Amino acid sequence: MKKSLAIALVIVVVAGTIIWKVTRPGPSGHTIVVGTVLPLSGPAAFLGEGTLNGLRLAEEHANSGRWGELPFQVKLVAEDGAAVPQTSVGAFRKLVDVERTRIVITTVSGVSMALKPLAEQEGVLLFANASHPSITDNAQFTFRHSQTADQEAQAIVADLLTVSLTDGISIVYENNDYGSAFARSVRQILDTKSLHLLADVPYDRGSVDARILAQQALAGNPHAVVIIGIGKDLGLVIRRLREYGFTGRIYTGLGFVLVPGAIEAAGDYAAGVIHSQFDLMTDNAEYRGVAEDYRARFDKDIDASALIAYNSLKLLCDNIQELPLDLDHIADAIRRLNEYQGVGEKMTIHKNGDILPSIRLVTFMK
Repeated sequence: MKKSLAIALVIVVVAGTIIWKVTRPGPSGHTIVVGTVLPLSGPAAFLGEGTLNGLRLAEEHANSGRWGELPFQVKLVAEDGAAVPQTSVGAFRKLVDVERTRIVITTVSGVSMALKPLAEQEGVLLFANASHPSITDNAQFTFRHSQTADQEAQAIVADLLTVSLTDGISIVYENNDYGSAFARSVRQILDTKSLHLLADVPYDRGSVDARILAQQALAGNPHAVVIIGIGKDLGLVIRRLREYGFTGRIYTGLGFVLVPGAIEAAGDYAAGVIHSQFDLMTDNAEYRGVAEDYRARFDKDIDASALIAYNSLKLLCDNIQELPLDLDHIADAIRRLNEYQGVGEKMTIHKNGDILPSIRLVTFMK
């Protein structure tokens, strides 16, 4: 009887220890609330879903000891901003005023730019996984974890220069902050090179006459056309270029594969398009483990938006050195890193708060 009781007590103690290890609070009993303002409804919900899933998996890994002993637990609180700046500001206010969140992760450029002044004014650490050129201008608490227009322009022009040093190119770009910054960066690079810019063609989203844009781009007989945009408009311009008989290289950016619509609108002409994409290290064990956990939890493959979100939270947790939180110290610590190796992602960190994933060019295979 006594022996059976002793065995039972051992089992209870062991089981209790296992449960405590999985669900324990941080050693200090401290919980860090991380808020998110994401498009969980509306046309951009696909982006919000991937980002939130990546953050949820990161929360689980942080709290289960997957990242080692952390002196805190992470609590994720998600709010739907529907990719609408005004709605997202309301979601931000709820997180800060009600949930007492001092750290917020968001995406979509328009939303990020609307939240930035609030974050800077109130001393809230803002991680914006978005590409607007001005997100990190004059920022103390705002970080951007995404590619930049300059980064994409440099990669594309570098590839062009390996093909020809004398022929000309044309650029077609959506007339917004990112497209304009990309075109400006291309012009600045070409000023120091022997590659000529034959046509510089902006367009407004939603009012595109793809035939006219293609004709303007081809007027100078370029050997390559670079198109920066997203969605159906981008795909239709690619289609028209090929239908007019253009056989040269067509380059485009990450929006070609990250945002639905472009590949579908281009149809068979999508094959052969050279586009930038995140250069993820998918062959190492750490990435495979996270990818397997993601598939087991969400029944789908991990995508770039989910992985970048996962790494945003991991970078943050790795740089919380003391409690209670000192956001100035955290921001300074991140800026001092210069480089950070995330899961499947090597980041270059600039003093202005840009956290740049590596990108590379690939040829789309239909």
